[in-house]
Amino acid sequence: MKRTLLCSALLAVFAAPVAEARITRVMVDPALSQSPTFGGYSWPSVGQYERVIGTAYGEVNPNDRRNAVIVDIELAPRNARGMVEYSFDFYILKPIDLTKGNSKVMYEPPNRGGKTWNTFGRVPGGNDPGGTITDPTVLANAFLMPRGYAIVFSGWDFAAGVNTTKTRSPPAAGTTTPTARRSASPAETSSTTTSTSSRTPRRTRP
Repeated sequence: MKRTLLCSALLAVFAAPVAEARITRVMVDPALSQSPTFGGYSWPSVGQYERVIGTAYGEVNPNDRRNAVIVDIELAPRNARGMVEYSFDFYILKPIDLTKGNSKVMYEPPNRGGKTWNTFGRVPGGNDPGGTITDPTVLANAFLMPRGYAIVFSGWDFAAGVNTTKTRSPPAAGTTTPTARRSASPAETSSTTTSTSSRTPRRTRP
C-alpha cells in the first residue's frame, strides 16, 4: 500500500499533458532507496527522512510540432503507440511522515548529473546526501530538512557519467548517438520539450 501511494505521488509530480512528454511508469529501486536515511537522524516537528531512488519512464509524440526541436526525433524508434520512449533517474529525500512536511519541494536538475544544492541546503556536497551526511551537528544546522521540504533531483543529461542522475533516450536510426543528447527536465516538459545535441541545432519546423 505504501509503495502504491508513493508511486502515485511520483506520477503526479512528473506527469505532463498527453500532447507533450508524459510519464508512463515509475520504478522505485528498493535496493538503493533507504528509510530512514541521514543515519536515522530525526528533526524536531518533522521527524526522519527517507531516500527514494528509481527511474521514471516516459514517451513523447514525434509528430507534435512542438517536439520538432528535438534533434533527429523523426529517426528515433517508436513504440506501438507511435511514441518515442525515454527514461530518467530520480533521487528524492522526503519526510517519512508527509503530514509533518511543509508540502513544498526543492527541485534541482543536477549539473551534468552532479547535485549542487549543498550551499543552499547548508550541507556537505556529494551525490548521495542521504547516505553520506550523518553528522547530527551538520544535520541540525541544515536549511531544508528541519523545515520539512521534500528534495527532488532528476536526470536530464545522458552523458552524466557513473554514479550520477542521468537521462536515457534511443539512438537515431543508423547511429549510436541518442536522439536527444540532453533531454528536457520534468519541469521543462510541463510547457515544452526541447533538446540539444552535438549536431548543428535546427529551427523548429512551422
